[in-house]
Amino acid sequence: MTDPARPSTDLRAMNSQMAARILADAAMPFSEDAVALRVAEAPGRRSGRPRQTPIGVVQLNGVRYLAAPTRQRDWAQNILAAGAVSLLAGDTRETYRAALAPAAEAVPVLRLYLGRLGWTASQFPFALTDSDAQIAGRLEQMAVIRLEPAGQSLLHPAS
Repeated sequence: MTDPARPSTDLRAMNSQMAARILADAAMPFSEDAVALRVAEAPGRRSGRPRQTPIGVVQLNGVRYLAAPTRQRDWAQNILAAGAVSLLAGDTRETYRAALAPAAEAVPVLRLYLGRLGWTASQFPFALTDSDAQIAGRLEQMAVIRLEPAGQSLLHPAS
């Protein structure tokens, strides 16, 4: 049986190609209620070497987030273990502190994320038609990661 947290060789090749495209092109601007593609870079939990993966970043109410359908994804575990991530695109690198978002933030972020990246929706353990309570009941399985620019507190977001 394959481990859903570990991508197949084909998926790794596809991710590598997508990351190369994101790094070669100018950075998509972040905007409210939209997804901007970036390459997330965080140290590996065991090796400590930088690990990169292409990712969609959503911005809601001025805050940026990453979302994973399962906390078992290597990239999500690496980011959460490090408590930080760098987002790369074109010639830009932005470093953020990273932590799991509270449920009150996570549910609207997931709705936005799935609404914008429909092809990934089947990987998440809920449907957009589910109630907020149903989605919140599955948050322990997923990772919704709140990003704050390095130097800002994750506990006291800017107003």
